Amino acid sequence: MASSNECSTSRAILVLNNTLEVLKNMRNRVPIPVSELEYSLQAALTELRAVETPPWYESIPEGGVLCWISDSDEHPDESNAIELIRNYIPNNEYPFKAKTVGWRYATPLTQGEISRLYHNAPDSQHPPASEE
Repeated sequence: MASSNECSTSRAILVLNNTLEVLKNMRNRVPIPVSELEYSLQAALTELRAVETPPWYESIPEGGVLCWISDSDEHPDESNAIELIRNYIPNNEYPFKAKTVGWRYATPLTQGEISRLYHNAPDSQHPPASEE
């Protein structure tokens, strides 16, 4: 459930986006300098978006997040192992929790990485029938 602050921030972003669209539409029709106002609104929008987006591990969905994991590499990538991270416990030596073990560092796989791994999987889980 979204908090009041999250709703307010989302609403402010919506209003700023709409205002920017109006300014862009007015730019060629009204003989007033709108570029400075447009720039200020864009800067405010950028700041609000940064506030609105919490770190991924603060809202791990029920099914977990597929991640590159490590206890030594602060920015795990495809050179590391993959684990389904189910929970995050702040101030813990191993805060990224999988089903039975915790990890110090975790980086979510991108949709592209997941897609590539999915398409690399064999069509069947059964070994091919031996030909005799």
